[in-house]
Amino acid sequence: MSFLLLLTLWAAAQPSESLVTDQHIVIEGTFLKLVYEPARGGVATELSFPGVDHNLASGDGLLQEGFGVGSFYVPNRRLNEQTEILQERTDQPVFRHSYDCDGPNIKGLHVTRIIEPLPEEASIRVHWKVENRGNERQWVAPWIQNEAAPGGVLDQRDRIDIPTLDGVLAPAHTAYYAASRNWAAVTDPAARETVYVVSHADDTYAFLAFNGSENEASGFRCAFVPRVMEPGATWETAYRLNAVRGLSHVDFASDELAAQIDYQPGRLEVLMAAVRPMPGVEIHATVRDASGQAWPLVGKRADLNPGRPIRCTYEWAAPREGAYEFLAQLKQNGRILPLGLDTGSPHGGVDTQFVVRSSEGAAMPAWSDAPHALDHGGRTLPRDLALADGLALWFESPLNKIFREDVPEPTGKVESTARIALARGERESFQLVLRPPDEEDLDNVTIRVRDLVAANSGAVIPAGNITISNVAWHAIRVPTHFESATGLWPDALPAHKPFTAPGGMCSAVWLTVYAPPGTPPGTYLGVIDLSASGRDPVELWLEATVYDFDLPITPALKTDFGISIDDAYQACKKAGFSDSRDALASAYLADALRHRVTLRQLTSLPAESADYPTSLNRFAPTLDAARPQGATTFAVPPSLLDVPEQLRLADTFVVENGLQEQAFCPFSAEPLPPAWPRLFESMQSWRDNAPHVPIMVSTFGLQPFLPDALDIWNVHLQVFDTLNNKTILERIANGGEVWCYVNHAPPRPYGNFFIDFTAIEHRILFWQAWALGIKGFHYWDTTHIEPGRDPWLSQLDQTPANGNGSLVYPGPGGPVDSIRWEAIRDGIEDYDYLVVLSDRLRRLKERGGREVLVERAESAMNIQAVCPDLVSFPRVPTGLSAKREEIARVIEAIGRTLR
Repeated sequence: MSFLLLLTLWAAAQPSESLVTDQHIVIEGTFLKLVYEPARGGVATELSFPGVDHNLASGDGLLQEGFGVGSFYVPNRRLNEQTEILQERTDQPVFRHSYDCDGPNIKGLHVTRIIEPLPEEASIRVHWKVENRGNERQWVAPWIQNEAAPGGVLDQRDRIDIPTLDGVLAPAHTAYYAASRNWAAVTDPAARETVYVVSHADDTYAFLAFNGSENEASGFRCAFVPRVMEPGATWETAYRLNAVRGLSHVDFASDELAAQIDYQPGRLEVLMAAVRPMPGVEIHATVRDASGQAWPLVGKRADLNPGRPIRCTYEWAAPREGAYEFLAQLKQNGRILPLGLDTGSPHGGVDTQFVVRSSEGAAMPAWSDAPHALDHGGRTLPRDLALADGLALWFESPLNKIFREDVPEPTGKVESTARIALARGERESFQLVLRPPDEEDLDNVTIRVRDLVAANSGAVIPAGNITISNVAWHAIRVPTHFESATGLWPDALPAHKPFTAPGGMCSAVWLTVYAPPGTPPGTYLGVIDLSASGRDPVELWLEATVYDFDLPITPALKTDFGISIDDAYQACKKAGFSDSRDALASAYLADALRHRVTLRQLTSLPAESADYPTSLNRFAPTLDAARPQGATTFAVPPSLLDVPEQLRLADTFVVENGLQEQAFCPFSAEPLPPAWPRLFESMQSWRDNAPHVPIMVSTFGLQPFLPDALDIWNVHLQVFDTLNNKTILERIANGGEVWCYVNHAPPRPYGNFFIDFTAIEHRILFWQAWALGIKGFHYWDTTHIEPGRDPWLSQLDQTPANGNGSLVYPGPGGPVDSIRWEAIRDGIEDYDYLVVLSDRLRRLKERGGREVLVERAESAMNIQAVCPDLVSFPRVPTGLSAKREEIARVIEAIGRTLR
């Protein structure tokens, strides 16, 4: 049903009434045609220029909208959805789309969208209103999305232009970017057609550019500032969806026009494509460099009309390479013609950046505070300082991530000794944080440690067993799942070298002590030397208590972490690594095993080959080296199923080397129901040829793959909070093997490995694994690099999530650890603490007597206070640290009894 037919029906209605319809609406204006589909969620499935037979919309269409990040487990729904025609005017039809929301973070929201195609403009004006009509406060992360195909087809030529805090970029890959302006555009340079959106400047937070070379559509998502909506609260915004012709790319856009800027030596050309007629426009432009020097350009006068861009050519030579601002004010009849009134432009003119002879842009400050709305800022932290003078210096738990802007509040107590405790075979870390006074940089800061000596025995932990790393901070511009804070977050831990500690900001050094097997128990004491230019050296103390028990060399928790070694090799080479790929692989494996993690691709049995017995023989040294270092799993490639005779050889190898408890086959990753019948057939074939190699399948969602015949259920963590919980726990109780995993989900309040999560949100996962009876932990990758990204600068993916699949950084010497990587090691060690305590408690009960000690051990085994469930665990580290110490002391006490 077209719009014209709807008007016929409208005539029978009263003037005050609206017409509700679920039929598609066709609106043809002077410069644009729109087809709107109420039955498809109120999207525009067609946008076209009059007289042009191709569609500018693609994929799921234009004018999409939503909130936050979708969930596999609690899907969002729209209730009472309807579209109403609001006006009879054929020259300016207006319709309203409305619905109620149900789902996480949106339950009780009522949404109204007023769509106003402007008949004399190539523009659609949209007013979006969200009301919280429920009785709960909601964390809302609204967004709009437009999938476009300028030129009528999706191809490699399509170009997306996004104004970011690093300048106007043309992303080649799908990615999020913090917004510096309020527009985004997709253009077919050959057809010279552009679809662009202009959102409200005060609300525009970030853009997701999704590129047609990777997806089924090109386009952009505009994420608005996330916010808390109290019951009864209302939030409103406005945006424009426009289409123009005549540009090959976009450097600026507003409600009224889009502009393209091209620089050639000595000449600056600016093309402007309007969405409505603007006769007699005067253009007064200026170029300005980073220092503030300005060059007024010759005034221009032109008539702007849709479909016919104007070209302004300026004779101007850039004095140097780099980024320049282009600023322009438009006038009509001698009066300023303001741009962007509907969408909150703070300047009312053209305000953008272009780059001269440089492959990189420059910082482009945001028009508003919106992209910084979630910045964490500084915290006031009560701390015992290590010095009484003006240099704020203190020791910090590895479970606290310190922000650059944090400010210590002295408690009045001076504490110059760092205290840690660890078992034999364990590594334990702490931080040394310093914050010089404002505007007083501290240069050449150097940390050294001396041997730790036990006073009672003279035993030594050599200084060589203490590693020192600098803490690096990383800019988080779009938070994980829109639920964290933005700003600088600490993560990478490059090897310590002298550094400058900026005045008025926190700097940190990360120290890790290793107590090798055989270290005598007791308290060890040593000196930490701190020196810096212009001040006297400082002596601090490190006290390490070594418990009287050993952690197992091979961790009790199986781990199966992935590694993209080819990506890691290329990234390390770029950073200056000069050794071979094999040498790098060995370095990554050794580093992972020091963190009690097994990397699948580096410990996997060989894949099929022309001479498989020889391949197995070549693998034997890897096996012999990895097992004594604590490797917990050895994967058997599922591709061997295609060559049964080689699979049988692999099965024999597993038996001959006693790997039945460690070998497994990563058979399938998250299979969907249509694939299950074929999967069962393949599983049976595998068993026929490799009966000693268990099959593992990872699974997720509300309908997970959990057949009794499967050897290892690898369950996405959030599945434990679904109705499948009972089935999984029953399998664990009956002795079945269950693993778990996380990836880009789950979000908070669950734990995960994202950069902008607290350290306890990484470490708690392993306490939860113990509590649930989980025997293995899987993680898909440790060295993943998002296309086009430098992991040192950004690990933001399209979820959005920061650090998904990237736990170790590439460096000139190979792998560079991270705070997250250290927290994972500590969590696996915590799991071993609980295993050791459980084993000793069992033996104590078997011996009989000592009821008081049994009761004390059972109390230590109760970790309810540390992780009551998967989401409500305490986010402060004191409880976990105290429970860990309690467990250690009970282990020692039982050990003394069992001797």
